[in-house]
Amino acid sequence: MTKKKNEIFSDISDLLYYSIEQNNEELARKMITFLTKAFIEFRENKEFQEIIYPNEYYDTIFEANELVCLKQKRTISSLNGGVFLNLFIDGYQKTIISDKTFTALWVCVRQVITYDKNDIFMSYWANAHQHFGFFLDAITPIYDNKGDQVKIVNKKEIEIRETERNKFLEFHYVIGGLLVYLKKYNLLKSIFNYTNQIPPVYYLIPGDLNEIINGLLKIKEDFRDPFHYEQKYSFPDIDGVNRGSIIRYWIKKYFAILFLRQYTLHDYYYGHNIFDLPIIPNSLSEMKVWENELKNFKLLISDVLGDQYLLEILNLNHLTNDEWFTENNKQHPIELIDKIVDNVKNKYQQKKINQDVSIKKEKEFYDKTRDLLEKFISKVQVIENKKDINDFINYPLTGTCQLLDKTAFADDQDISYLNSDSIVAESLFANLSLRISRTFSYFIKESYLFEPKYLFIAINEMGFDFNNYDIISFGVNLKYYSDFLKIDGLQERDGEIYFKDSKIINLETYLDPNLIGSLIIVNKENLPKLSFNELSGKLLTEYSPDLIVDQYHLYAKLIDLNVNDKIRNGLKSSNVEDLTRKVLACILINWEIKWRKGSEVYQFKVFEQFNDSGKPNTLSDLKPISKKK
Repeated sequence: MTKKKNEIFSDISDLLYYSIEQNNEELARKMITFLTKAFIEFRENKEFQEIIYPNEYYDTIFEANELVCLKQKRTISSLNGGVFLNLFIDGYQKTIISDKTFTALWVCVRQVITYDKNDIFMSYWANAHQHFGFFLDAITPIYDNKGDQVKIVNKKEIEIRETERNKFLEFHYVIGGLLVYLKKYNLLKSIFNYTNQIPPVYYLIPGDLNEIINGLLKIKEDFRDPFHYEQKYSFPDIDGVNRGSIIRYWIKKYFAILFLRQYTLHDYYYGHNIFDLPIIPNSLSEMKVWENELKNFKLLISDVLGDQYLLEILNLNHLTNDEWFTENNKQHPIELIDKIVDNVKNKYQQKKINQDVSIKKEKEFYDKTRDLLEKFISKVQVIENKKDINDFINYPLTGTCQLLDKTAFADDQDISYLNSDSIVAESLFANLSLRISRTFSYFIKESYLFEPKYLFIAINEMGFDFNNYDIISFGVNLKYYSDFLKIDGLQERDGEIYFKDSKIINLETYLDPNLIGSLIIVNKENLPKLSFNELSGKLLTEYSPDLIVDQYHLYAKLIDLNVNDKIRNGLKSSNVEDLTRKVLACILINWEIKWRKGSEVYQFKVFEQFNDSGKPNTLSDLKPISKKK
C-alpha cells in the first residue's frame, strides 16, 4: 500500500473501531462497506493466486473482531454474524486462501469461540459450508484421447483445487478438535446439525466410514513439516515440545466423535452405505500405519463412549446400550474397528506372501554378491601361490543360503531393510576369510610368543632368506613397530611396511583367533592356491541358480519360498513359523584352497601381558632354519 492509501485505511479502521464501541450502526455499515470494497479491489485480477493481504488488513480484522466479541449482541445490527471473518473467504473472484490468511482466520475463530459468540461462529460456519460446496467442488477431468496415451488436459487445475480443498477441510477439522478440547459440546452439536439442503449434506464434516478413516489417517506428524499443527493452529494453554502431538490428539478425538455420529445418520441415496468398509491401501507401509492408527483410534472411541456428559449433549447416549445395536442391525463401534483392523492385517499378510521378488532388488543382490566376492578374491590373491600346485591337500570352500524376509527384496516394503542386498555376501566374505586364515594354522612347524621389542629381532635371528620367504601380518599394528619402536630394518614406503626390503603382506579382518596378532613366515613356494570349480549338477538342478561370474563359477539365487514348494518343504524343520513369507538367499560356489603337502609355517605371535598366559619366549628358544639339516 502507498503511504497515502495506508493513512486512509488507518483512518477508516479507526472510524470502524469507534462505530463498534459507540454502537453507531450507520457509521459501522459505511465502514464495513468500505472495508469489503477494499478486500475485493485487492483481489482483482488475481484469479487462482494465493492472496496475502497487507498487514493493515489483518490487523484491522483482528481488532474489529475483538471489539465485536466484547460487545453485547444487538437484535438487529450489521455487526451481527461473521462479517469480518467472512471477508477472508472469497469465492466469486476465484482467489486462493494463503497460509497467512488461514493463520489470521484461525486467530479470529479462536476469538469468537473464546468469547462464546456462537452466533458469529455459526454465521462463519454457514459461509464456509457454502464456500466449500459451491466454490471448492472437485474439478472434473477433461481427457484428450488423441495419440497413443490418454491425457488429462486440466491436470494442473485439478491438483491446485485438490490442494485447496484439503487445506480448507483440514482447517475445519482442527476447529472440531478445538471445540472438543474446550468442551464446547453445544457448539459441536450445532455444526453437526447444520445444513442448508434436503436431503442433508455436511460439506465440512466427514459423513461416512471411508471419509472418517481417511481423514483420521491424514492427522499425522510429517517429517517434511514436523511443526505443521503447532505453527498453524495454536490451542489455548498448550505449550512445550509436545504441543503438536497434543493438538493432533484432540483432532483425532473429534474424529472418534464423528465415528459415533455415523450411527445417527441415514442413507438417502441408493447404493450408498455409510458403513461401507474403507478401501485398504495396497502399500505395506501404509497398511502398517492403518493398523497402528486404528488400534489407537479404538482407545479414543472407548474414551468417548465412557463420557456420559458428552454423549447426552450430542444425543449419542443410546450407543452405550448394547441392545440398540442388535435392534437396529448395527455393528458395535469397537467391533467395527476390530473388523477393519483384521481386514488390514489379513491383506498385509497376503501381500507379504504373494508379492513377487523385485527384478531390481534381485539385480542389486547379484551386483553386491559379485562385488564383494571379487573383493574377497583380490584379498586372497596377495597370499596366493603364483605357481600351480600338483601334490596338494585341498580344503573345500562352499557357499551359503540364508532365510530372509521376502519383503526385503520386494518393491513394496513396510520398513527399511538396510544391507539386505549385501548381508549374505558379507557373511560369506567373512566366513571364507576365516576359513582360509585357519588353514595356515594346520601347517605351523614352529610357534613363538615374543614381547613386541623382540618380535622382529627373533624373525631376523631365524635366518630367513626373504627372497624366498614372505611375511604375512595377521592383525599386527605394524605402524607401532615402525614409528614408535623404531625397529631396525623396518620402514614404510608408499603406505606399505617393509622388513629388510621384503614387503609385509597385511591381513586385518576375519582372521582365525589363534593367529590374530601374529606374523606368519612361509616359503613362497608353499603359499596356498585358490581354485574355482564348477558347481555340482545336483545344486544346479535343485536351485537353478543364475551365473554371476563365469570365471569363478560364482552363482546366486533368490528363491521365493511361497512359489518353490519343494525347497520350502525341505526347510520345514528350520523352526520358522511361516516360510511362505521368506526367500532363500543363496550364494553358491564350489571352490577350494590348496596347500602343498609338507608345507611349513612359522608363527611369531606378539605377547600381550593381560591376554596371554605363561611367559614369552626368549631368543635362546629359537630354532634357526639355517642350523637345520
